[in-house]
Formats: sequence, structure tokens, C-alpha cells
Amino acid sequence: MGDFNWDDIRIAYQAAHLGSLRRAAEHFNLNYTTVLRRVKQLEQHLDCKLFIHHQRGYQLTDLGRQLLIAVPEIEQKFNYLRSQLTDNQAIKGLLKITILPEYAPLIHPLLQRYLQRYEKVQIKVDVCDDIVPLESGEAHISIRAGDLTSVQADLIAMKIAELNYSYYASSQYVEQKGMPQASDEFNQHYWVMPSGRKQQLSFTKCVYPLLSLQAIRYQSNLFTDIQSAVEQGLGIGPVDDYKAKQADNLVKITSIECLNENALWLIYHKDLKNDAKIKAMITLLKASALMGSEL
Repeated sequence: MGDFNWDDIRIAYQAAHLGSLRRAAEHFNLNYTTVLRRVKQLEQHLDCKLFIHHQRGYQLTDLGRQLLIAVPEIEQKFNYLRSQLTDNQAIKGLLKITILPEYAPLIHPLLQRYLQRYEKVQIKVDVCDDIVPLESGEAHISIRAGDLTSVQADLIAMKIAELNYSYYASSQYVEQKGMPQASDEFNQHYWVMPSGRKQQLSFTKCVYPLLSLQAIRYQSNLFTDIQSAVEQGLGIGPVDDYKAKQADNLVKITSIECLNENALWLIYHKDLKNDAKIKAMITLLKASALMGSEL
């Protein structure tokens, strides 16, 4: 078996796929004699028969049928490799991301893989609670939390992960003050609650209306700060279920039916949907463990 030409395989495949050497010649804009010569050349290099000549033309052998099955997958992998090699060269420059403070550490492993793969990219992250308008160009990607199932028409939103929060208290707090058994006992306890826009999150809105101002002992715009305050015994507050499991002294308040309709979203402007840096980030994100997980 000698070396063979990939183009010969492509020509033989089209002849098999189209059912005719003449149609394959038309497909490649070649003459019939050239296609016949290339097919025979391939058969010689492979030391096998792919086609049998009969009165109505050429019929596939069993090996020829294997060619018909195998080539599309091989060509798909080759095209993917070529795309990856080309994209790696095209993906360069500054990628600007805005993200909420609580979730910035979450994307560091993803960004590490991204920068390892695309060495010509620099990343600038704006960690803040403010919503940065993507149409301003101040950020290419925004990672936000909330119910964004319907976003403004010029933005594209992709869900990264579900956000599941419950209400917790420290074991010291429970030992001293107990736990509320029903909503009419809420104002007998101290509460650590979100401030600002985070009061509009579903799991926050289901509790806030039931609390008096005097019962809210501590407010913060950062959930990491809220968790720390809850762990220190300042009161009852919402904590990410995943992070609560990693804490040593948090007790779940089972009397609170927590409404979780929020998720973490990656958002970008529709005008950037073909931007190579963003497409590469989305591809990497879909392949990561983060996508579709619960935080």
C-alpha cells in the first residue's frame, strides 16, 4: 500500500455519494477521464477495488461502501481541526468582561483555560454591582445574576448556571435564639438581607415584605459579605446552597419556602455574535463543567 492523495479520496467519495463518476466530474468541474484516473490511482494505492464497472456504470464494492460511511466523519474532523488552527491565530486583542463580585472567582479556571488556548488575548475584568451597558462598548461580555429569560432585543443571553439560595443561620445563633417555625415569628429574629437591586431577586422578594425594618439588623450589597455576617451570628440570611454545604456552622431555616427563579447569565450584544473572541469563550464555556451546573 502506497501513499495516497486526500483529494483522490474526496473524488471517490463524491462518485460513491452521487452514484456516478460523471456526476462527480461535474461536481468538481473536472472531465470524466480525470475522475476515472484519480479513482483508479486511489484503488492502486489502497490495493483494493472500490467500484466495479458494469453496463449501467460503476457499482460500489463492500469496501467502497465503507468509504461512503467513513469519509464524512473524517472530513468533519479535518475541517474542525483547520477551523481551530485558523481561529487560534485570529483570536487576539482585548476581551472586556463585567461580572458581579460574588461570581468573579468562579470564572477564573475558565479564563485560565481560555488564555492558555489563545495566547494573543488579554482579558480585562470589571468587578462591580453596576449594570454596564453593553451597547456603550465598555464591556464585550456581562455576567449577571437574575431572571433574564426575556432580555432587551439587542442582547443575547445564555444561561451559565442555576442559582439556588436558602435561608441559614449560624449554629450559635440557633442555640441562642432558636429558629422561626412560621412567618409570624420572623420579626422575633434578626435578619441579614441584601440591599439595592438584589432586593428584587426572587428568593429575597419572598421574605422582605414579611420583615419589619427593626428586624433587619444588617444589610449588604454583596452575598459573600452576607454569608460572612450570617456565619458570625448577626442573623438569618440568604446563602448559596452550594457554599452553605462547605461552611461548618450554618443551619438551614426549613420554615422558609425559598423561591429560586434566578440564574447566572452570560450576556453580549447581538452585533458581537460573530466576534471570534466571544465565540471562542462560548465554545469553551459549553465544554466546561460550569455550564448547566447548580451554584
